[in-house]
Amino acid sequence: MNEVADTAGFIVVYPNAVLTAWSCGINLTAGHVNDVGFIDALLDTLANNYSIDEERIYCCGFSLGGFMSHRLACQLSNRIAAIADVAGSIAQDFTTNITTAHPMPVLKFHGTDQIIPYDGKK
Repeated sequence: MNEVADTAGFIVVYPNAVLTAWSCGINLTAGHVNDVGFIDALLDTLANNYSIDEERIYCCGFSLGGFMSHRLACQLSNRIAAIADVAGSIAQDFTTNITTAHPMPVLKFHGTDQIIPYDGKK
C-alpha cells in the first residue's frame, strides 16, 4: 500500500500486535492485552501529529488481523469508517449485542483456508 499511499495522498500505518497475536476475541490470542485501547491511542497520536481526515479511517487485516478489524469495527465504530478482512472472521464474542455508531461497511475476502474454516466452524 505504500506506493499507492504516496501517490494518492493517504497515510498507511502497520501496527504490530504483542507477540504477533492480536487480542481479537478468540482463544489463540493473549486476552489480557488491551489492543483496542492501543489502536484508539494510536489514532489519537496520528490525529495530533498529522493532518488526517478522522471521518475516513479504515482498518484492514489478514488472518488474526482480520479478526481484529472486526473487533475494532464493533468497539471503535465511532472512529472506524469501514473495514476489510482477509482470511479472518469475526469472533463469536462479537456476534451478538453489537451496537455501532453507524452502519459498518465490510469488505471480506476468504477462501478454503486450513486454519480458519470457510463456514466459520472448527
